[in-house]
Amino acid sequence: MHRQSAFLFCALGWVLALGCASEAPLRYWQVDVSLDEVALSLKLDKEHIQQLLTEQMAQVPNFKKTKKDAQAFVVAWSILLDEHWESANAVLMVALRIGKSSESVWRLQRESWLQVPMHALRPKEVYAETGALVYELLRDGEVLWKASQQSDRRLLKEAQKPMSPMRFAAMQVLASRKNKAVLPELLRELQSEDTGRVRRAVGFLVELQDQRAAPALADLFLRRGPLLRQEVLYAVAAVGGESAKAFLFTVAQGEDDENLALQARVLLGELEGLTEERLLMQP
Repeated sequence: MHRQSAFLFCALGWVLALGCASEAPLRYWQVDVSLDEVALSLKLDKEHIQQLLTEQMAQVPNFKKTKKDAQAFVVAWSILLDEHWESANAVLMVALRIGKSSESVWRLQRESWLQVPMHALRPKEVYAETGALVYELLRDGEVLWKASQQSDRRLLKEAQKPMSPMRFAAMQVLASRKNKAVLPELLRELQSEDTGRVRRAVGFLVELQDQRAAPALADLFLRRGPLLRQEVLYAVAAVGGESAKAFLFTVAQGEDDENLALQARVLLGELEGLTEERLLMQP
């Protein structure tokens, strides 16, 4: 078990070569790890993983371990496993959340489709793929923390540069600050063929809470496959507005997928302030 876990975290050492000391490192006092039921069923050792993460993160230049105080954060890792809707192969999702206690300040997530069916999945496949995802998340976390120290004006310039290494971090921070000047860049990301980029942009739009995004999200729902449509449906409802209501009504009345139609109906009811009892009474 320990040898397999070592493989999972060996990639974290790569971050040491990338880390550039900043004037304001991210100060954290606790590392939490959560595993879903599937991960637990594979006998992954949560306590051992948490110990290794704590030791490794203390060595990353832009993540500084400290005693609990008003300026320190909790760094939470989540490891989830699910079944791909079409192939029945396993999908691994690793999330990094940085926040104060249960309050989420930033959240980063990466996922990987494994070439192994869920019923045949073994811990070694999970460790191998998680190593790469954890490395990516720590790298992105460092960039995000650096971006959080910048002014909106600087971040908007970075968000407008297609090749900027800070582009996504800049968009995420601006969205969290509710700076609606970033909206055109986020809408441009929805045109990408890269599903990962699209999903991140959708998440940032939900954070931004700009109702002008509803038509573009509705168009995305019509263009993409089943794997993304449910997320987009919730995103349309989250940004709200009259355009969102009109779209949810259309999906509720005309969508062939009964589950999506039902979800649209419930979300529309929530936007209109209907109680669950009244929703159940509607035809």
